[in-house]
Amino acid sequence: MHTKLIMEHQKTQSIISELKKEIKQSLERPLFEYFKEDPKRVETMSVSAPYIFADFSKNLLSSKTFKKLCQIPLALQIEEKIKNMFGGGNVNTTEIRPALHTLLRKIETPTSPSLANKHALCMKTLQQMESITREIHEGKRKTAFGERITDVVSIGIGGSHLGSKLILDALRKKTSQVNIHFLENADQNEIARVLHVLEPRNTLFLVASKSFSTGETLLNAIEAKKWLSQSRPCPEELNKSFIGITNNSSAANAFGISAENILPLWDWVGGRFSVWSAIGLPIALGQGMTTFYDFLAGAREMDDHFQNSTVNSNLPIILALLSFWNHNCLEAESYAVVPYCDNLRFFPSYLQQLEMESNGKSITLDGNEVSYNTAPTTWGGVGTASQHAFFQLIHQGTRMIPVDFILPLQTGSFNQELEHYRVANCLAQSETLMLGNKEKNTKPEKRLAGSRPSTTLMLENLSPRALGALLSLYEHKTETLGFLWNINSFDQWGVENGKKAATRIMQGLNSKDYSGHDQSTSSLMRKYVETMANDEKE
Repeated sequence: MHTKLIMEHQKTQSIISELKKEIKQSLERPLFEYFKEDPKRVETMSVSAPYIFADFSKNLLSSKTFKKLCQIPLALQIEEKIKNMFGGGNVNTTEIRPALHTLLRKIETPTSPSLANKHALCMKTLQQMESITREIHEGKRKTAFGERITDVVSIGIGGSHLGSKLILDALRKKTSQVNIHFLENADQNEIARVLHVLEPRNTLFLVASKSFSTGETLLNAIEAKKWLSQSRPCPEELNKSFIGITNNSSAANAFGISAENILPLWDWVGGRFSVWSAIGLPIALGQGMTTFYDFLAGAREMDDHFQNSTVNSNLPIILALLSFWNHNCLEAESYAVVPYCDNLRFFPSYLQQLEMESNGKSITLDGNEVSYNTAPTTWGGVGTASQHAFFQLIHQGTRMIPVDFILPLQTGSFNQELEHYRVANCLAQSETLMLGNKEKNTKPEKRLAGSRPSTTLMLENLSPRALGALLSLYEHKTETLGFLWNINSFDQWGVENGKKAATRIMQGLNSKDYSGHDQSTSSLMRKYVETMANDEKE
């Protein structure tokens, strides 16, 4: 394995060496000139995938350079790596396990016995989700108080939270009588805000935690139980007001959730890839199980595109190559994601976790430190509001910041003037980033350099299938970048170490023992405890 990886790395470096001349030209040459010399540039540098059309012609590279970039996945045998991932290979090398989130949305039973067994578990869980959704919608499932469920609070954080929140907000049109709420931070202010408008007698809590040991989630679940217990009379079986979604059923049992109220989440599904599992139950409860199945179907169509398309027409691979080009060749440090639709306002936050938690790594698969940059900083916001916030930096700042524009064409709005305004502003930003503003009579402070790269992704609509395809697209882009960088996209040891450190500090705060920490942390711990003590005296 070690020898093979070294050979692959050398092949990549050879191609990058050939690209060095193009890198220099790309940074010095106005982007619009590429369009002048290549009348078919847009045709060559755009691609259609399920529900999505992507125009990447406004990136800083010639069509010739793009063809050379497409040699990198071939040199690294990306197709074999993709096949290995879909086939259940242990691509999560540090935890010796597969990453089979794609199996969650597969219909056909796999031929491999191991995958077939796992697929059967997926199908069984979907049936459980369907049964729970139907019972709640029909009023047959009651809370611990014997009342109909009108509100569901999903308690989770990160991957157990962001996907469902994004999709429910994107769909918006209410199709059930159940209201979905999200509780993420272990913060009294957020807990009070969420619970303030709810009635204990009609509220069901979903506790979503793969390990059932995530600090924020457990603390919020305990607060939820306290909140229910304050009702008079308080039922003995509070369990009926909770559903657990976890890979640690014994811990959920210990918390007080009975086996029939626990849905599984397996160790071969990473948290940030888990919205397709029982973690997506809020989507089913808020929008119906048919919507959830359509959501899976859209992702599955993108899976098929990713597995079966050639490199130069494979949208996930193309997005990964563009990121590789912008960040490893042109040395951009970050990129912005700007959806021109309020329904996708949580999409940048979703991508922040997906991309930076997956690829924020500095160790290769063979245990060596990388000699190149990996994940760029992912950030962004909604257009057109972003134009009045950070777009000044993108247009005239000293850093090159590539942009992904996400543009749904049909949003359900019937106000044509507002829709035209939304679309016009999106297209105007990408055009201005490319062309700039350098007329002779323009004052220096008003000049825009132009040649700022961007990619525009047009979604047909905001249907569940289109949204499933969008999330699947960026999952596969992220995985491909991991393959290109020779890193493990499926672990997150930095996060795990942070959790352990927080546990130690929590113990120190409770015991007033500040030893075992650096001087700064010990001082801050003492400052906090002393301030709290003074507040109690007052």
